[in-house]
Amino acid sequence: KTQRVTVQRFMEIAAGSNEEDALEALKDSNWRLESAFELYFHRSRSKSSKASSNVANIDAMFNKYKVNDHGQNERIEAEGIIRLCQDLSLDPMDPVTLVLSMKMNADTMGQYTKEE
Repeated sequence: KTQRVTVQRFMEIAAGSNEEDALEALKDSNWRLESAFELYFHRSRSKSSKASSNVANIDAMFNKYKVNDHGQNERIEAEGIIRLCQDLSLDPMDPVTLVLSMKMNADTMGQYTKEE
């Protein structure tokens, strides 16, 4: 049951992912959500035939957490990062969030642009 919940959470957060991809990533990462997301998106980038659908999935995920300020620079700020952490069952103060910022090459800590 716990694994079923983890698969569902993975698919909710990684918008556009399917159960097969979620299961594969989770099994390959020993059911650790953070590692599974990294693996999933790494694999997604390496599959050139799915490039356009991956962009749509990344856009959908970004849109879930972005600031709604009517057309100004699209970005994810603290509130969105906190929601993302909650969806991942992470404490926002966990050092993993710093690693996320580093992996995204974020210019400003605690803020992610769509390009990042």
